[in-house]
Amino acid sequence: MISIKDISKHFGKNHVFNNLSFEIEEGSFYTLLGKNGIGKSTIIKIISGFLKPNGGEVVIDGEKTYNNKAFIYKKKIGCLLEDPIYIEKFTIYEYLEFISRLNGIHSSKYHDKIDYYLDYFECSDHKDVFIEKCSKGIKHKTSIISTLLHDPKYLILDEPFSGLDNNSKQRLLVLLKTFCNNGGAVLLTTHDHKYVTGATDCFFILSKQNKEKSTQIETIKNSFDNQQKLITDIEQLFGG
Repeated sequence: MISIKDISKHFGKNHVFNNLSFEIEEGSFYTLLGKNGIGKSTIIKIISGFLKPNGGEVVIDGEKTYNNKAFIYKKKIGCLLEDPIYIEKFTIYEYLEFISRLNGIHSSKYHDKIDYYLDYFECSDHKDVFIEKCSKGIKHKTSIISTLLHDPKYLILDEPFSGLDNNSKQRLLVLLKTFCNNGGAVLLTTHDHKYVTGATDCFFILSKQNKEKSTQIETIKNSFDNQQKLITDIEQLFGG
C-alpha cells in the first residue's frame, strides 16, 4: 500500500495543496482528475520521489520514502512523467537496455522483456531508430515500456494515453487492468475520464472552491453499475 499522509506543497507564495491524504491499495486501479494547473502532476512527482513535499509524508509498504533508504522503495514504482526526458542519440533498443541496466536487471532477462513489450505496443520495427527521429507516439510508447521493465509493484502514470492512437490506448488499458488483476496498483492522470471509467476502481477528484483556497481532494468509488451517473458526478465536481 502507498499512503499519502497530509502532504502539502507550495512554490513560493503559491500553495498548491495543503494536507491531502489518500491511499493506493494493491490490486486496484485509481484515476486522479482535475483541471489543468490544480496539482495532478505535482502529486505524481511527490509520490514517485522526484519532488519533496513541504509537509506530510509518503509511506510505501510501511516505509517512509524520504529517508536514506528511499532508493529501495523507488524500485517498487514505475513512473511515467508527462514530459519524460530521453537520451535522443540512443536507438529505442539501446535506451531500453540502458534503463534495464540502471534498474539492475540482468541481461539474460531484459532482452526478452524488451522484445515482448516492443511487440505488444507494435513498435518492434522502430527498435533500431534513433529516438530523436521517432514520432511522439513511438517516444511515448518507449517511455511506457521503460516503466515496466523492472517489474514494479506500483505504476504512477501522468497522462499515459497522450499521443497514442486508439489501438495503442486500448492495448495500454488492457495491460493496466491485467497489471491490477495480478496484484499491482495503478494511479494515473488523464484528461479523458470517460475512457477509463470502465476500468477505474476509484477516482480522486482535485478541486478548489475559489482561487484563494487550496486544492481539496474527494474520493469517488466506482461500483460499475451506473457509468453515466458516475461520469455526470465527476464532471460536476471538477468542471467537465
